Amino acid sequence: MIKSDIISLLDNYPKIALAVSGGEDSMALAEWFRLNRPKDSYMIVNVDHKIRGEESRLDSEFVKNYAKEHDIEYLHFDVDALSYAE
Repeated sequence: MIKSDIISLLDNYPKIALAVSGGEDSMALAEWFRLNRPKDSYMIVNVDHKIRGEESRLDSEFVKNYAKEHDIEYLHFDVDALSYAE
């Protein structure tokens, strides 16, 4: 029941932007979309907030490579969150 409700909700939107960080939860979400939704119905968006230095850069690179490997539309943004917070 819940799965059909979610799928019905997704069908109301022409394209869904998935916020994918590279962590387990967001990668599971990206993989679910890849396996269950038409490729033109979603895209991956990744933001490197520059908080964790090289580790966050590598996470963003991982997400970029995943999107490229599966031919998924991908947008990336760099945000210097620490400088902005000051």
